Amino acid sequence: MVETHDIFHRFLERMIAPPAVERWAENAIRRVFASFIQTWAMTKEALEFVRQPDNVKDAARQYDFVQRLRSDARRDPIAFLDELGGFIRRSTGFDGRGRDHVGSPVYAEPYRILVDQSADQFSRAMQAQATEGRLRDYWNDQTAVLRKPMTSLRDVDEVGLIVGSTHDPVARTRSTRVDLGALARVMRSIRSQRGAGAETDGERDGDNP
Repeated sequence: MVETHDIFHRFLERMIAPPAVERWAENAIRRVFASFIQTWAMTKEALEFVRQPDNVKDAARQYDFVQRLRSDARRDPIAFLDELGGFIRRSTGFDGRGRDHVGSPVYAEPYRILVDQSADQFSRAMQAQATEGRLRDYWNDQTAVLRKPMTSLRDVDEVGLIVGSTHDPVARTRSTRVDLGALARVMRSIRSQRGAGAETDGERDGDNP
């Protein structure tokens, strides 16, 4: 797996320039809410298991079932919302690190509202659930209020197909048609480029460390 990802990311580095890292990209945070919720639920289950005496660990509550989350959300909606929202904020590094709050968002309130609204959506959805099932099945249901957890980086966007255009609307010549042969040569050139500041600049395919 490591070798496969290494080759794949080397390919990406040659295809595109690295973007600036932005932890607080709103769409990225929205996309991983379901993953945060699932991690929160599994953490609660792990803690429950650890706290139980050895002779009754098999009776520990399982939080990958919708009915368990529904029960907690209905019993104390405020506590459920506070616990889930707090977990998500801590997981994203909302408060930053140390006394200087390194890494925290400059404008915190919009992100706090975003987290609270999503946690509230999920809490209400769990309270309204009338079916029994596992959390992983809920994500695939049409009634899910959030997109299902990511399983790879390819889950960020819908699957698509990139094709070369045969029309150049800003062409400086009389013809706006694109020479597909020239397009193919340009793409080959891009794929063979090395990033200006990439870690792989000094490497060649097949080099040994």
